[in-house]
Amino acid sequence: MRFFLRINYKALGVPEQEPTPSSKPWELYARCDTKDAETCVLFQQIARMVPKDRKAAMSALHKLIIVAASGQPITSYYDKKQCHDIHTFTYQSKERTVWRIWKGDVVRATFYYGEGRTILLTHAFAKYEDKLTKAQKAMLETEVIAYIDAVNEKSLHFFEKSDNESH
Repeated sequence: MRFFLRINYKALGVPEQEPTPSSKPWELYARCDTKDAETCVLFQQIARMVPKDRKAAMSALHKLIIVAASGQPITSYYDKKQCHDIHTFTYQSKERTVWRIWKGDVVRATFYYGEGRTILLTHAFAKYEDKLTKAQKAMLETEVIAYIDAVNEKSLHFFEKSDNESH
């Protein structure tokens, strides 16, 4: 079983009402090690950032939640510099593309368009150079492959953060 946390305002710890979804919203998810939001890989990455970058990453996620609720293509809310494909690789004879959103000078959030209206948030990191290292590419591929394998094995478990979990 692979666990994926729904990324919404509750998951971010934002006390606002969730955006009203369109008839076909995107659903945002990030992989967790267990069915516990505290094990969310994306949030662990953000927690390790310096405060300024952490704030930019959370702001990027906040906006992405609004964009996802609209149901419109993610790229229609950002210019080509802010949101574009960053890495393509082949897995199971198909090309897989990971996208990047910039927030501020250095914070990047990466995502993969999954099955249906699902978007997998793969990473958030501070990046001071435009090109990805081999290690960063491998990390992106690992997250996407874990998701694809879970889809193929029908071992996906989507969940939402509970009210008693802190974050």
